[in-house]
Amino acid sequence: MKKQLFQPLLLAALLAGLMFTACKKDSDTSASSIPADGLVAYYPFDGNAQDESGFNNHGNPNNGVQFVRNRNNEEGKAVFFDGIDDYIKVPHSGGINFGKDQDFTVSLWLKYGNQDNTIAVDNDVLSKWKGGYPFVVRVINQTAKPEQGTPGVWYAARWDGDCQHGGGASGPKINDQQFHHVVFVKRGTLLYGYTDGLETSQGPDNTICETKNDAPLYIGTRTPSPTSNFFKGAVDDLRIYNRALSVDEIKSLYRE
Repeated sequence: MKKQLFQPLLLAALLAGLMFTACKKDSDTSASSIPADGLVAYYPFDGNAQDESGFNNHGNPNNGVQFVRNRNNEEGKAVFFDGIDDYIKVPHSGGINFGKDQDFTVSLWLKYGNQDNTIAVDNDVLSKWKGGYPFVVRVINQTAKPEQGTPGVWYAARWDGDCQHGGGASGPKINDQQFHHVVFVKRGTLLYGYTDGLETSQGPDNTICETKNDAPLYIGTRTPSPTSNFFKGAVDDLRIYNRALSVDEIKSLYRE
């Protein structure tokens, strides 16, 4: 009788232990698990736009940029743009100016709803744009026609201005006023999009000419002109890497 009871109890204990171990591993988001190799710019937006990667790619907030609650409900640790004239300018830097064959990763947290500035069908979250560009991240606004995209989705792209070739990645509708993790990766000849830790797109990088430029990196706009595509929403923990992160590394950032 004791033997008959012991076996199912032992099995239950083993299953419980395995479940605990799996849960503990899945939720372990210590600082040491955050990828640091190849990090060339990091903006936690803790009340400022300072680059904490060590490469001094510091940003300059303009026109009343606000610092608001982040995804962990911590006050003043995310940046908010009003969609009218707010932006951050990061001076041109070779460290975040990726050429045609250079792998890279752009990772950030986004929170937005509908866009008030609808001069164009998209609004720029961040952009190193000048004819050709190594990367941009944008959201499709509610004025888009079906052939132009789905309102509320995010997309990222690159473009070689001289040869008029490019490629991009995208994600689902996330215009729900909640923070979502968005990642744009160039890995070899392919471009990937990840949303909340999951791959949401994959496509070719068709650039054949140079993608580098000498433009600043703008956060919150394409360029700060009266007719620019200003973004309305919040951004948290923007990281730029000069390499392609692995899927496991992307999941580590999402679980952070």
